[in-house]
Amino acid sequence: MDSEDLLYELLPLLNRFGVDPRVPRACHEFFLVKIQEFEGSDAECIEHIVKMTPSWFRCLNTGPEWIQNPKWMFSEGKPMVFVGQIDVKSSEGWPESAFFLFWNPDNGDTEVVHQSD
Repeated sequence: MDSEDLLYELLPLLNRFGVDPRVPRACHEFFLVKIQEFEGSDAECIEHIVKMTPSWFRCLNTGPEWIQNPKWMFSEGKPMVFVGQIDVKSSEGWPESAFFLFWNPDNGDTEVVHQSD
């Protein structure tokens, strides 16, 4: 199997960690590198990546509860730490929304992802 095929096989396994290896582009590239660096069979590679994902995609407390597809943020080519989420309940014409905060503790970068239904 080539790297893209393995990435496709990983999709349902990584979704349970709140990660979509297709987006953003940095996430796609991150997993392609991990696949290409691994020495072993395809099955061993998949097992290794699933095992390592929680250590690469860290959360201060609980993981994100995405409203739409997962969109984990990256800084300097690495997954940022998920800090938390602020939920906004729908009322007075506002759609149900959530703000997801990410942080790179090495350089202080922060990113916010907004999703709504």
